[in-house]
Amino acid sequence: MVLLGWADQQVLPGHEALEARLNVQCSAFDPFLEGHPPQAHFRNALPRFREAGLVDTACQTMVGRISSPLSAAPRQGLALLFEMLWGGSLPRASRPDQEAYRRLCLPTSPDFIGDVPGYSASFTVLAFSGTVRFASPG
Repeated sequence: MVLLGWADQQVLPGHEALEARLNVQCSAFDPFLEGHPPQAHFRNALPRFREAGLVDTACQTMVGRISSPLSAAPRQGLALLFEMLWGGSLPRASRPDQEAYRRLCLPTSPDFIGDVPGYSASFTVLAFSGTVRFASPG
């Protein structure tokens, strides 16, 4: 059994403070975290796997990278990532952060960050794995 989960990203190089504020104010994870105890967070999956009886459990971090120049599909994917991460909760951000988001993260903006020469970003995904032990028949 494998459980993959988004762990982190660094996708607004040169705008780290903005990215941190957007992550706090507009997290796409909020609906999944509100009202749940910390041990229910997916990053705490390894003990839950063991409690469920899985064996040979492990956690691995995988890193993805993207850099310019971006062809059409990665450019569209980057814009969709920005929308997924922050777009739905953008009204909770300050007006200056909303304006910066629109300027840097919307693909129709002349300042779209994915079009900046030398653009480079990374993201991490956690992969939790474990083996289901089946009882021998008879």
